[in-house]
Amino acid sequence: MTDTMRAGMMNEWQGRAAAPDRGIGQAARTSSRRLNLADNRFDASPIPSGFEQLTRSLRKLILRGCSLSSRSYYSIRQLQFLSELDLSDKHLSSVLPNFIGNFSYLTLLHIQGCNLSGSLPSFLANLSKLDYLDLSFNELKKTDGRLDVIQNASSIQLEKIVLDHNKFQGMVPSFIFKLMKLEIISLSFNNFSGVVELGLFQNFKNLSVLNLSNKNQSIEDGGENRTTIFLCLLSELDVLDLSSNMIEGPLLIPPPSTSFFSISNNKLSGEIPMSICNTTSLRVLDLSRNQLRGQIPQCLGEISDALVVLNLQGNELNGTLLQTFKEEYNLQTLILVKIN
Repeated sequence: MTDTMRAGMMNEWQGRAAAPDRGIGQAARTSSRRLNLADNRFDASPIPSGFEQLTRSLRKLILRGCSLSSRSYYSIRQLQFLSELDLSDKHLSSVLPNFIGNFSYLTLLHIQGCNLSGSLPSFLANLSKLDYLDLSFNELKKTDGRLDVIQNASSIQLEKIVLDHNKFQGMVPSFIFKLMKLEIISLSFNNFSGVVELGLFQNFKNLSVLNLSNKNQSIEDGGENRTTIFLCLLSELDVLDLSSNMIEGPLLIPPPSTSFFSISNNKLSGEIPMSICNTTSLRVLDLSRNQLRGQIPQCLGEISDALVVLNLQGNELNGTLLQTFKEEYNLQTLILVKIN
C-alpha cells in the first residue's frame, strides 16, 4: 500500500480527539458512533469516566499511539458492537488481546507498528465480517498452520489485507487465493520464499492494489501470452509492485488502468515494447535495475500527462527521450543513469 493511500484512509477517520471526562460525555451526547482518543496515555490513568455510556452505540474507536493498562482493556472489551478498531503505533507486548476475537461486527482492524511477533492471532477466524486487515510494520514471522487459520472461516469477507514489513517466511499463504473479494493484497518486505505464479491472481476481478515486492521469492509469469491475458482481466488494477522478485524474461505490461507500476530490481531482458505506451494512466513507471536493452521507445515521452516518475536506471538502454516530453507535463523525476 502507498503512503498516499494510507493517508487517504486515515483522513476518513480524522476527528477531534476527545478531552478527558467532559469530552467523553460530549461524544456520548452528540456523535457517539465514532471516538478518536489517539495519542493519549491510559496506562497511568484509566480511560475517562463516561466511556461505559458508549458500550452499545460506539462503532469506531481510534486508539493510535495510546498507552493502555489492563483496566483500559477491560473498558474496551465491553464494546461488543465495534465495527472499526485502530490500535496502531503502540506497544502491545508482542501479542494481541484475545477479546478482539469477540468483536463479531468488526469490519476494519488496524494494528500497524505494534511490535507483534510470532503467528497471526487465531481469533481472526472468528471475525467473519472483517473486510480490512492491516498488520503491517510488526515482527510477525510464522506462516505454518496459524496463518492459514483464516481459510477455515468460510464466511470471511476480506477485501483488503496488508501484511507489509513483517518477517513472514515460506510460501505466500494459500488462503489468500481463496478470498475472491480481495481488492488490496499487500505483502511487501517480508521473507517469503519459493515461487509464486502470477496467474494465481487472475480470479481477483476487483483487485486494485497488488504489492508483492520481496527480496527472496521468485515470481513466474507463466509465459508471455498467459500473463498478458491475466493482466488484461485485472481491469481495476491501480497499483502493481513486482520489484525485487527475480522475474526473468520480457517486460510485463500492466493493464491500462494502472497508475503505479514498479518492476525494478529483477532480471528482465529484451527491449521495452511499444505496447508500454498504451498504459496511459501511469503516474509512476519504474523499470530500473534490470537487463533491458535497445532503444528507449520515444512514445514514453507522451505516455501520460499525469506521469510524475520515470526510472530507467541500471539497464543497457540507448537513445534520447527528453525532447519528447511536452512542457505542460507533470514529470517531476526522470532517472536515466547509465543510458548509452
